[in-house]
Amino acid sequence: AIRVAVLFQPVFSNDESGTVIIQVAEPMKIREESARDILSNTLLRQSLLILAICLAVYLSVTRALKPLDELRDELDRRSADDLSALTLRTNVLELGTVTQAMNKLMERLALLINHQKRFIANASHQLRTPLAVLKTQLQSGLHGDAPAEEVLREISDTVERTITLANQMLLLAKIEQRRSQGLCDRCHLVNLAREAAIELSPLIAEKNLDFEIVGDESQIRGDTWLVGELIRNLLSNAIRHTPPGQKLGVEVSREQDRVKLLVWDTGGGLSPDQLKSVFEPFSTSFSTPGTGLGLAISKEIATSLSGEIALDNRAHDDGSIGLNASVTFTAV
Repeated sequence: AIRVAVLFQPVFSNDESGTVIIQVAEPMKIREESARDILSNTLLRQSLLILAICLAVYLSVTRALKPLDELRDELDRRSADDLSALTLRTNVLELGTVTQAMNKLMERLALLINHQKRFIANASHQLRTPLAVLKTQLQSGLHGDAPAEEVLREISDTVERTITLANQMLLLAKIEQRRSQGLCDRCHLVNLAREAAIELSPLIAEKNLDFEIVGDESQIRGDTWLVGELIRNLLSNAIRHTPPGQKLGVEVSREQDRVKLLVWDTGGGLSPDQLKSVFEPFSTSFSTPGTGLGLAISKEIATSLSGEIALDNRAHDDGSIGLNASVTFTAV
């Protein structure tokens, strides 16, 4: 088999002119051999090039990932309770940034775990105390050391305070859950304060307190349930410490981009030592009113809402001493 090419070429001369037929023939075998040679040479060169590229990429990636492998091995060797800082033996900028971020995460986890351990230890102690008191009261009633009506009244008070303590501990867990959900609404502080006052109105009426709410329609960004719970905690604490027939109230004010929520009362105020530790969980003993969790819960909520909470004593014109509980938020 051959391939033939034909060309009609005009020819001119002094005597005559005409056309010459030029034919060129080539066997197909030669063309096929030439194509195979070109293909084999191309494949050989491309294969060698690809092999060299793969080798270079493998060596480069292996070298680049070596610090990451060392970091992974260090994490694999760690125990579950080891939250110390990671050590990085490389100058790779990107990996150094990741290691710093992981170390900061370790610090936050360590603080959270320590806080939870401390809280669980305190909670177990606080729950053990009312149960021991309840057992003592039951034994006293069984032995006839006190009238049955008096013993039952004491048992009822102990059970009531134990229920309150358990509910507040569950509330702390719910606050952490709501914080992780990251809910963000427009919260009208005055409206939420009115709702809290209506909910606590039986307590206000029981002590015949002079209660007022003043303020504008300032709004903040946050979880409506958390903000309402914060106001209820602060207001409940103010009602508990305000003598019968006295005054307390809620004020909402705005200054530039900050909104201030103030819950004030006309109670006896707090000593300097109490002001330092009042936000610590279980800062009151079981023998005193309250469980010592109300203000700790309030601080947790304020922190989760990126707010700042503070307590300070206040003096009134009539000479009585009260307490200001203020929370500052970023305005919408």
